[in-house]
Amino acid sequence: MVIVLEQPTTKTQANAVAIDITDEFDLLHAYQQTSSSAQRKAEIYQLYGLLNQLMLDLALGLYQPGRYRCFAVKEPKIREIFAPSFRDRLVHHLLVDRLMPLIDRRLIFDSFANRPTKGAHHAVRRLQKFMRQLPPTAYYMQCDIESYFTSINRTRLREVVYWHIEQLPEIGLDERHFMFEIIAKVLGQNPAHKPIYTGNRHLLRQIPRHKSLFHTQPDVGMPIGSLTSQFFSNVYLNELDRFVKHHLKAKHYLRYVDDFVLLHECPEQLNRWKAEISTFLGQDLALKLHPKKTLIQPTHRGCDYLGYIVRPHSIQVRRRAVKALRRRLYFFNHLLDPVAFPHFNPPPNNRYGRDIRAGMIKLPLLPTVGLLQNMMQVINSYYGTMGHANSYHLRRSIYLNQFHRLQKYFVPGASFTKMILRPVALLKREGIIAI
Repeated sequence: MVIVLEQPTTKTQANAVAIDITDEFDLLHAYQQTSSSAQRKAEIYQLYGLLNQLMLDLALGLYQPGRYRCFAVKEPKIREIFAPSFRDRLVHHLLVDRLMPLIDRRLIFDSFANRPTKGAHHAVRRLQKFMRQLPPTAYYMQCDIESYFTSINRTRLREVVYWHIEQLPEIGLDERHFMFEIIAKVLGQNPAHKPIYTGNRHLLRQIPRHKSLFHTQPDVGMPIGSLTSQFFSNVYLNELDRFVKHHLKAKHYLRYVDDFVLLHECPEQLNRWKAEISTFLGQDLALKLHPKKTLIQPTHRGCDYLGYIVRPHSIQVRRRAVKALRRRLYFFNHLLDPVAFPHFNPPPNNRYGRDIRAGMIKLPLLPTVGLLQNMMQVINSYYGTMGHANSYHLRRSIYLNQFHRLQKYFVPGASFTKMILRPVALLKREGIIAI
Protein backbone atom coordinates (compact mmCIF):
# COMPACT_ATOMS: atom_id res chain seq x y z
CA MET A 1 0.00 0.00 0.00
CA VAL A 2 2.78 2.43 0.87
CA ILE A 3 6.02 2.74 -1.06
CA VAL A 4 8.32 5.60 -0.13
CA LEU A 5 10.65 6.32 -3.04
CA GLU A 6 12.62 9.08 -1.42
CA GLN A 7 12.89 10.40 2.13
CA PRO A 8 12.48 14.21 2.16
CA THR A 9 14.79 16.13 4.41
CA THR A 10 13.12 19.54 4.41
CA LYS A 11 9.56 20.81 4.47
CA THR A 12 9.94 22.06 0.90
CA GLN A 13 11.09 18.64 -0.26
CA ALA A 14 8.28 17.02 1.71
CA ASN A 15 5.75 19.02 -0.31
CA ALA A 16 7.45 18.54 -3.67
CA VAL A 17 8.96 15.05 -3.66
CA ALA A 18 7.06 12.29 -5.50
CA ILE A 19 6.01 9.68 -2.95
CA ASP A 20 3.90 6.75 -4.06
CA ILE A 21 1.77 6.56 -0.96
CA THR A 22 -0.84 4.57 -2.81
CA ASP A 23 -0.93 3.01 -6.22
CA GLU A 24 -3.77 2.96 -8.70
CA PHE A 25 -4.62 -0.65 -7.87
CA ASP A 26 -5.38 0.22 -4.25
CA LEU A 27 -7.70 3.06 -5.16
CA LEU A 28 -9.44 1.12 -7.93
CA HIS A 29 -10.04 -1.71 -5.48
CA ALA A 30 -11.44 0.80 -2.98
CA TYR A 31 -13.67 2.17 -5.75
CA GLN A 32 -15.04 -1.32 -6.46
CA GLN A 33 -15.86 -1.74 -2.75
CA THR A 34 -18.06 1.36 -2.62
CA SER A 35 -21.76 0.68 -2.97
CA SER A 36 -23.54 1.52 -6.20
CA SER A 37 -25.00 4.79 -5.00
CA ALA A 38 -26.38 7.69 -6.98
CA GLN A 39 -23.44 9.71 -5.70
CA ARG A 40 -21.02 7.18 -7.18
CA LYS A 41 -22.86 7.05 -10.51
CA ALA A 42 -22.74 10.85 -10.77
CA GLU A 43 -18.96 10.83 -10.38
CA ILE A 44 -18.08 7.71 -12.36
CA TYR A 45 -17.49 9.75 -15.51
CA GLN A 46 -14.76 11.68 -13.71
CA LEU A 47 -13.29 8.53 -12.15
CA TYR A 48 -9.75 8.57 -13.48
CA GLY A 49 -9.25 12.26 -12.93
CA LEU A 50 -10.61 11.86 -9.41
CA LEU A 51 -8.33 8.91 -8.64
CA ASN A 52 -5.24 10.65 -9.96
CA GLN A 53 -5.93 13.80 -7.97
CA LEU A 54 -6.68 11.78 -4.84
CA MET A 55 -3.45 9.80 -5.25
CA LEU A 56 -1.52 13.05 -5.51
CA ASP A 57 -3.24 14.62 -2.50
CA LEU A 58 -2.56 11.51 -0.38
CA ALA A 59 1.05 11.32 -1.51
CA LEU A 60 1.79 14.96 -0.71
CA GLY A 61 -0.20 15.06 2.53
CA LEU A 62 -2.77 17.46 1.05
CA TYR A 63 -5.84 15.28 1.55
CA GLN A 64 -8.63 16.84 3.60
CA PRO A 65 -12.03 15.21 4.23
CA GLY A 66 -15.01 16.86 2.59
CA ARG A 67 -18.40 17.73 4.06
CA TYR A 68 -20.77 14.95 5.07
CA ARG A 69 -24.26 14.57 3.65
CA CYS A 70 -26.81 14.51 6.44
CA PHE A 71 -30.27 12.96 6.30
CA ALA A 72 -32.62 10.81 8.40
CA VAL A 73 -34.05 7.32 7.90
CA LYS A 74 -37.14 5.87 9.59
CA GLU A 75 -36.54 2.11 9.41
CA PRO A 76 -36.12 0.18 11.64
CA LYS A 77 -36.29 3.36 13.74
CA ILE A 78 -35.57 7.01 13.11
CA ARG A 79 -31.82 7.63 12.81
CA GLU A 80 -29.50 10.44 11.85
CA ILE A 81 -27.19 9.44 8.99
CA PHE A 82 -23.97 11.19 7.96
CA ALA A 83 -22.70 9.89 4.62
CA PRO A 84 -19.17 10.83 3.51
CA SER A 85 -18.52 12.09 0.01
CA PHE A 86 -17.59 9.58 -2.69
CA ARG A 87 -13.97 10.76 -2.57
CA ASP A 88 -13.81 10.25 1.19
CA ARG A 89 -15.42 6.83 0.91
CA LEU A 90 -12.56 5.77 -1.33
CA VAL A 91 -10.09 6.79 1.37
CA HIS A 92 -12.13 4.99 4.04
CA HIS A 93 -12.12 1.77 2.02
CA LEU A 94 -8.41 2.14 1.33
CA LEU A 95 -7.77 2.43 5.05
CA VAL A 96 -10.11 -0.33 6.22
CA ASP A 97 -9.12 -2.77 3.46
CA ARG A 98 -5.53 -2.52 4.68
CA LEU A 99 -6.17 -2.59 8.42
CA MET A 100 -9.11 -4.97 8.83
CA PRO A 101 -7.33 -8.25 7.94
CA LEU A 102 -4.45 -7.36 10.26
CA ILE A 103 -6.41 -6.05 13.25
CA ASP A 104 -9.14 -8.68 12.88
CA ARG A 105 -6.66 -11.33 14.04
CA ARG A 106 -6.22 -9.42 17.28
CA LEU A 107 -9.92 -9.32 18.15
CA ILE A 108 -11.55 -11.95 20.35
CA PHE A 109 -13.37 -14.82 18.66
CA ASP A 110 -16.76 -13.85 20.09
CA SER A 111 -16.93 -10.34 18.60
CA PHE A 112 -19.36 -10.66 15.68
CA ALA A 113 -20.02 -7.26 14.09
CA ASN A 114 -18.41 -5.98 10.87
CA ARG A 115 -16.03 -8.93 10.54
CA PRO A 116 -15.53 -11.45 7.72
CA THR A 117 -17.22 -14.83 8.35
CA LYS A 118 -19.05 -13.43 11.41
CA GLY A 119 -22.33 -11.52 11.59
CA ALA A 120 -25.61 -11.44 13.51
CA HIS A 121 -26.72 -14.98 12.68
CA HIS A 122 -23.42 -16.42 13.88
CA ALA A 123 -23.80 -14.42 17.09
CA VAL A 124 -27.30 -15.82 17.67
CA ARG A 125 -26.14 -19.40 17.17
CA ARG A 126 -23.15 -18.82 19.45
CA LEU A 127 -25.44 -17.47 22.18
CA GLN A 128 -27.59 -20.58 21.93
CA LYS A 129 -24.48 -22.77 22.15
CA PHE A 130 -23.43 -20.95 25.35
CA MET A 131 -26.90 -21.54 26.80
CA ARG A 132 -26.65 -25.24 26.07
CA GLN A 133 -23.22 -25.47 27.72
CA LEU A 134 -24.63 -24.20 31.02
CA PRO A 135 -27.17 -25.79 33.37
CA PRO A 136 -30.89 -25.14 32.65
CA THR A 137 -30.96 -22.94 35.74
CA ALA A 138 -28.28 -20.56 34.39
CA TYR A 139 -28.77 -16.83 33.83
CA TYR A 140 -27.78 -14.34 31.17
CA MET A 141 -27.01 -10.63 31.47
CA GLN A 142 -27.72 -8.53 28.38
CA CYS A 143 -26.18 -5.06 28.21
CA ASP A 144 -26.26 -2.13 25.83
CA ILE A 145 -24.14 1.02 25.66
CA GLU A 146 -26.23 4.16 26.05
CA SER A 147 -26.18 6.22 22.81
CA TYR A 148 -23.03 4.42 21.73
CA PHE A 149 -22.12 6.11 18.45
CA THR A 150 -22.90 9.61 19.70
CA SER A 151 -20.85 8.96 22.88
CA ILE A 152 -17.56 7.71 21.41
CA ASN A 153 -14.67 9.96 22.42
CA ARG A 154 -12.75 10.30 19.16
CA THR A 155 -9.55 11.39 20.91
CA ARG A 156 -9.54 8.23 23.02
CA LEU A 157 -10.54 6.19 19.96
CA ARG A 158 -7.57 7.53 18.04
CA GLU A 159 -5.24 6.40 20.84
CA VAL A 160 -6.74 2.90 20.75
CA VAL A 161 -6.44 2.61 16.96
CA TYR A 162 -2.87 3.94 16.99
CA TRP A 163 -1.92 1.38 19.63
CA HIS A 164 -3.25 -1.47 17.47
CA ILE A 165 -1.38 -0.24 14.41
CA GLU A 166 1.86 0.01 16.38
CA GLN A 167 1.53 -3.68 17.26
CA LEU A 168 1.38 -4.76 13.61
CA PRO A 169 4.78 -5.91 12.26
CA GLU A 170 3.36 -5.94 8.71
CA ILE A 171 3.14 -2.14 8.72
CA GLY A 172 6.45 -0.31 8.44
CA LEU A 173 7.33 3.05 9.93
CA ASP A 174 6.54 5.12 6.84
CA GLU A 175 3.20 3.45 6.24
CA ARG A 176 2.38 3.84 9.91
CA HIS A 177 2.98 7.57 9.79
CA PHE A 178 0.87 7.84 6.65
CA MET A 179 -1.99 5.98 8.34
CA PHE A 180 -1.72 8.06 11.49
CA GLU A 181 -2.03 11.21 9.42
CA ILE A 182 -5.13 9.99 7.53
CA ILE A 183 -6.79 8.62 10.69
CA ALA A 184 -6.14 11.89 12.51
CA LYS A 185 -7.92 13.78 9.72
CA VAL A 186 -10.85 11.36 9.56
CA LEU A 187 -11.38 11.25 13.33
CA GLY A 188 -10.54 14.92 13.80
CA GLN A 189 -13.39 16.04 11.58
CA ASN A 190 -16.68 17.00 13.20
CA PRO A 191 -19.34 15.46 10.90
CA ALA A 192 -21.99 17.90 12.15
CA HIS A 193 -19.95 20.94 11.06
CA LYS A 194 -21.67 22.46 8.02
CA PRO A 195 -23.04 19.23 6.52
CA ILE A 196 -24.95 19.08 3.23
CA TYR A 197 -28.59 18.41 4.09
CA THR A 198 -30.58 16.02 1.90
CA GLY A 199 -33.97 14.40 2.29
CA ASN A 200 -36.66 15.40 4.76
CA ARG A 201 -35.32 18.03 7.19
CA HIS A 202 -38.43 17.57 9.35
CA LEU A 203 -37.31 14.03 10.20
CA LEU A 204 -33.97 15.34 11.47
CA ARG A 205 -35.77 17.61 13.92
CA GLN A 206 -37.57 14.57 15.38
CA ILE A 207 -34.34 12.88 16.46
CA PRO A 208 -33.75 13.08 20.25
CA ARG A 209 -30.89 15.33 21.29
CA HIS A 210 -28.92 12.48 22.87
CA LYS A 211 -29.06 10.62 19.54
CA SER A 212 -27.79 13.51 17.45
CA LEU A 213 -24.24 14.62 16.67
CA PHE A 214 -25.50 18.19 16.50
CA HIS A 215 -25.78 18.18 20.30
CA THR A 216 -22.47 16.54 21.30
CA GLN A 217 -19.06 17.99 22.06
CA PRO A 218 -16.94 18.61 18.91
CA ASP A 219 -14.62 15.64 19.64
CA VAL A 220 -17.39 13.23 20.65
CA GLY A 221 -19.49 11.01 18.41
CA MET A 222 -19.05 8.88 15.31
CA PRO A 223 -21.34 9.19 12.28
CA ILE A 224 -23.71 6.35 11.43
CA GLY A 225 -23.29 5.72 7.72
CA SER A 226 -19.50 5.61 7.43
CA LEU A 227 -17.36 2.51 6.89
CA THR A 228 -14.68 3.82 9.23
CA SER A 229 -17.30 4.31 11.94
CA GLN A 230 -18.28 0.65 11.75
CA PHE A 231 -14.68 -0.53 11.81
CA PHE A 232 -13.27 1.86 14.42
CA SER A 233 -16.25 1.48 16.75
CA ASN A 234 -15.67 -2.27 16.79
CA VAL A 235 -11.98 -1.78 17.56
CA TYR A 236 -12.92 0.66 20.34
CA LEU A 237 -15.07 -1.89 22.18
CA ASN A 238 -12.37 -4.51 21.79
CA GLU A 239 -11.00 -2.81 24.91
CA LEU A 240 -14.14 -3.97 26.70
CA ASP A 241 -13.78 -7.46 25.21
CA ARG A 242 -10.26 -7.76 26.55
CA PHE A 243 -11.34 -6.50 29.97
CA VAL A 244 -14.17 -9.03 30.20
CA LYS A 245 -12.10 -11.97 28.96
CA HIS A 246 -8.75 -11.25 30.62
CA HIS A 247 -9.68 -9.38 33.80
CA LEU A 248 -13.13 -10.71 34.66
CA LYS A 249 -12.28 -14.15 33.23
CA ALA A 250 -15.81 -14.50 31.86
CA LYS A 251 -15.99 -17.64 29.76
CA HIS A 252 -19.40 -17.15 28.17
CA TYR A 253 -19.39 -13.68 26.62
CA LEU A 254 -20.19 -12.36 23.16
CA ARG A 255 -20.72 -8.96 21.57
CA TYR A 256 -22.36 -7.56 18.45
CA VAL A 257 -21.56 -3.82 18.10
CA ASP A 258 -22.58 -2.43 21.52
CA ASP A 259 -25.05 -5.20 22.42
CA PHE A 260 -23.30 -7.83 24.52
CA VAL A 261 -24.28 -10.82 26.65
CA LEU A 262 -22.61 -12.63 29.55
CA LEU A 263 -23.86 -15.95 30.95
CA HIS A 264 -23.22 -17.62 34.30
CA GLU A 265 -24.82 -20.07 36.72
CA CYS A 266 -24.98 -17.42 39.43
CA PRO A 267 -26.96 -14.14 39.02
CA GLU A 268 -24.96 -12.56 41.86
CA GLN A 269 -21.78 -13.05 39.80
CA LEU A 270 -23.43 -11.32 36.85
CA ASN A 271 -24.35 -8.38 39.07
CA ARG A 272 -20.74 -8.10 40.25
CA TRP A 273 -19.52 -8.15 36.67
CA LYS A 274 -22.07 -5.49 35.77
CA ALA A 275 -20.63 -3.12 38.38
CA GLU A 276 -17.05 -3.72 37.22
CA ILE A 277 -17.97 -3.29 33.56
CA SER A 278 -19.79 -0.05 34.33
CA THR A 279 -16.73 1.31 36.12
CA PHE A 280 -14.39 0.24 33.32
CA LEU A 281 -16.53 1.80 30.60
CA GLY A 282 -16.75 5.11 32.44
CA GLN A 283 -13.07 5.39 33.36
CA ASP A 284 -11.41 3.94 30.25
CA LEU A 285 -13.80 4.60 27.35
CA ALA A 286 -16.04 7.47 28.55
CA LEU A 287 -19.12 5.33 27.99
CA LYS A 288 -21.93 4.08 30.21
CA LEU A 289 -24.40 1.22 30.24
CA HIS A 290 -27.96 1.93 29.21
CA PRO A 291 -29.94 1.71 32.48
CA LYS A 292 -33.13 0.51 30.76
CA LYS A 293 -31.49 -2.03 28.45
CA THR A 294 -29.44 -3.96 30.96
CA LEU A 295 -31.22 -6.99 32.39
CA ILE A 296 -30.52 -10.32 34.06
CA GLN A 297 -32.89 -13.22 33.31
CA PRO A 298 -32.93 -17.04 33.42
CA THR A 299 -31.86 -18.51 30.09
CA HIS A 300 -35.03 -20.61 29.81
CA ARG A 301 -37.08 -17.40 29.46
CA GLY A 302 -35.22 -16.54 26.26
CA CYS A 303 -32.96 -13.67 25.27
CA ASP A 304 -34.27 -11.07 22.81
CA TYR A 305 -31.10 -10.71 20.74
CA LEU A 306 -30.48 -9.35 17.23
CA GLY A 307 -34.01 -9.93 15.98
CA TYR A 308 -34.54 -13.35 17.54
CA ILE A 309 -35.74 -14.84 20.83
CA VAL A 310 -32.94 -17.24 21.74
CA ARG A 311 -33.51 -20.15 24.11
CA PRO A 312 -31.30 -23.18 24.80
CA HIS A 313 -33.26 -25.40 22.42
CA SER A 314 -35.13 -23.03 20.13
CA ILE A 315 -34.72 -19.79 18.18
CA GLN A 316 -37.83 -17.79 17.35
CA VAL A 317 -38.42 -14.72 15.20
CA ARG A 318 -39.60 -11.56 16.91
CA ARG A 319 -43.32 -10.90 16.64
CA ARG A 320 -42.51 -7.43 15.32
CA ALA A 321 -40.79 -8.91 12.26
CA VAL A 322 -43.71 -11.26 11.58
CA LYS A 323 -46.19 -8.37 11.82
CA ALA A 324 -44.06 -6.31 9.45
CA LEU A 325 -44.08 -9.11 6.85
CA ARG A 326 -47.85 -9.50 7.14
CA ARG A 327 -48.31 -5.76 6.62
CA ARG A 328 -46.11 -5.90 3.51
CA LEU A 329 -48.04 -8.85 2.09
CA TYR A 330 -51.35 -7.08 2.65
CA PHE A 331 -49.99 -3.94 0.95
CA PHE A 332 -48.76 -5.96 -2.05
CA ASN A 333 -52.24 -7.49 -2.37
CA HIS A 334 -53.64 -3.97 -2.12
CA LEU A 335 -51.52 -2.89 -5.10
CA LEU A 336 -53.02 -5.66 -7.23
CA ASP A 337 -56.59 -5.60 -5.89
CA PRO A 338 -57.42 -2.43 -3.89
CA VAL A 339 -61.12 -3.28 -3.65
CA ALA A 340 -60.63 -6.64 -1.94
CA PHE A 341 -57.69 -5.32 0.13
CA PRO A 342 -58.37 -1.67 1.03
CA HIS A 343 -55.42 0.20 2.48
CA PHE A 344 -55.87 3.70 3.88
CA ASN A 345 -52.33 4.38 5.03
CA PRO A 346 -49.74 3.37 2.41
CA PRO A 347 -46.26 2.90 3.93
CA PRO A 348 -44.17 6.08 3.38
CA ASN A 349 -40.89 4.15 3.32
CA ASN A 350 -41.99 2.14 0.28
CA ARG A 351 -41.60 3.51 -3.25
CA TYR A 352 -45.10 2.47 -4.27
CA GLY A 353 -46.52 3.86 -1.04
CA ARG A 354 -44.88 7.24 -1.67
CA ASP A 355 -46.15 7.29 -5.26
CA ILE A 356 -49.69 6.51 -4.10
CA ARG A 357 -49.56 9.29 -1.51
CA ALA A 358 -48.29 11.72 -4.15
CA GLY A 359 -51.01 10.69 -6.60
CA MET A 360 -48.43 9.55 -9.15
CA ILE A 361 -49.89 6.07 -9.70
CA LYS A 362 -53.41 4.67 -9.81
CA LEU A 363 -54.49 1.28 -8.58
CA PRO A 364 -54.73 -1.53 -9.36
CA LEU A 365 -51.21 -1.94 -10.72
CA LEU A 366 -50.57 -4.29 -13.59
CA PRO A 367 -48.57 -7.32 -12.37
CA THR A 368 -45.44 -6.74 -14.45
CA VAL A 369 -42.30 -8.84 -14.10
CA GLY A 370 -40.49 -5.87 -12.54
CA LEU A 371 -43.21 -5.33 -9.92
CA LEU A 372 -43.30 -9.03 -9.02
CA GLN A 373 -39.52 -9.24 -8.77
CA ASN A 374 -39.49 -6.26 -6.41
CA MET A 375 -42.14 -7.95 -4.29
CA MET A 376 -40.18 -11.19 -4.26
CA GLN A 377 -37.01 -9.44 -3.05
CA VAL A 378 -38.86 -7.89 -0.12
CA ILE A 379 -40.65 -11.12 0.78
CA ASN A 380 -37.47 -13.19 0.61
CA SER A 381 -35.62 -10.76 2.86
CA TYR A 382 -38.14 -11.64 5.57
CA TYR A 383 -38.13 -15.34 4.73
CA GLY A 384 -34.34 -15.29 4.88
CA THR A 385 -34.51 -13.90 8.41
CA MET A 386 -37.09 -16.49 9.44
CA GLY A 387 -34.99 -19.26 7.89
CA HIS A 388 -32.41 -18.86 10.67
CA ALA A 389 -35.05 -19.64 13.30
CA ASN A 390 -37.20 -22.65 14.12
CA SER A 391 -40.02 -21.34 11.96
CA TYR A 392 -41.08 -23.92 9.35
CA HIS A 393 -44.71 -23.96 10.47
CA LEU A 394 -44.76 -20.14 10.64
CA ARG A 395 -43.35 -19.78 7.13
CA ARG A 396 -45.82 -22.30 5.77
CA SER A 397 -48.76 -20.70 7.56
CA ILE A 398 -47.91 -17.23 6.24
CA TYR A 399 -47.78 -18.51 2.67
CA LEU A 400 -51.06 -20.41 2.95
CA ASN A 401 -52.99 -17.73 4.86
CA GLN A 402 -51.42 -14.33 4.11
CA PHE A 403 -50.31 -14.40 0.46
CA HIS A 404 -53.86 -14.41 -1.00
CA ARG A 405 -53.60 -13.03 -4.58
CA LEU A 406 -49.82 -13.41 -4.51
CA GLN A 407 -50.13 -17.21 -4.58
CA LYS A 408 -50.90 -16.93 -8.29
CA TYR A 409 -47.41 -15.57 -8.90
CA PHE A 410 -45.18 -17.13 -6.25
CA VAL A 411 -44.51 -20.71 -5.20
CA PRO A 412 -42.52 -21.75 -2.12
CA GLY A 413 -39.01 -23.11 -2.36
CA ALA A 414 -37.87 -26.20 -0.48
CA SER A 415 -39.21 -26.22 3.10
CA PHE A 416 -40.70 -22.74 2.54
CA THR A 417 -37.25 -21.15 2.89
CA LYS A 418 -37.93 -18.67 0.09
CA MET A 419 -40.45 -17.68 -2.56
CA ILE A 420 -39.91 -18.29 -6.26
CA LEU A 421 -41.56 -16.42 -9.11
CA ARG A 422 -43.42 -18.82 -11.36
CA PRO A 423 -42.00 -19.07 -14.89
CA VAL A 424 -42.84 -15.89 -16.79
CA ALA A 425 -43.81 -17.81 -19.93
CA LEU A 426 -46.35 -19.79 -17.91
CA LEU A 427 -47.77 -16.64 -16.30
CA LYS A 428 -48.15 -15.04 -19.73
CA ARG A 429 -49.86 -18.13 -21.11
CA GLU A 430 -52.32 -18.03 -18.21
CA GLY A 431 -52.94 -14.33 -18.86
CA ILE A 432 -52.21 -13.21 -15.29
CA ILE A 433 -49.16 -11.07 -15.95
CA ALA A 434 -48.77 -7.85 -17.89
CA ILE A 435 -46.56 -8.11 -20.98
